[in-house]
Amino acid sequence: MNSHGNLYDFNVELMLREGQEHEKRESFGKALELYQRAVQLNSNYAPAHFCRGVVLAKMGLWPDAASAYREAIRLQPEHKEAHANLGFVYYEMGFEAEAQTEFDCAIKLGGLARPAGKM
Repeated sequence: MNSHGNLYDFNVELMLREGQEHEKRESFGKALELYQRAVQLNSNYAPAHFCRGVVLAKMGLWPDAASAYREAIRLQPEHKEAHANLGFVYYEMGFEAEAQTEFDCAIKLGGLARPAGKM
């Protein structure tokens, strides 16, 4: 990898960390802005899409959150937290079958304990 790749990756990581700090302070708009900039710098970095999905879900922007989680999963199919969170978003959107599929995938990947009852 060239030096630009390393610099971009470093900047992406900094934006993600700064975004998470804003998230902790419930400054979701600023966190989203940073996550979107991280995606622009490296659109193939699943954690940036995942973080974007988290903040979009916290903002109640379910379709946008689902899109961000799907992109994270496309880039990193074994991302168990993305599957679990996508399941939650689908459930919130009323897509129970899709939610169950994502929860089952997360369970298979070791990301969720199997719930006692069914949805």
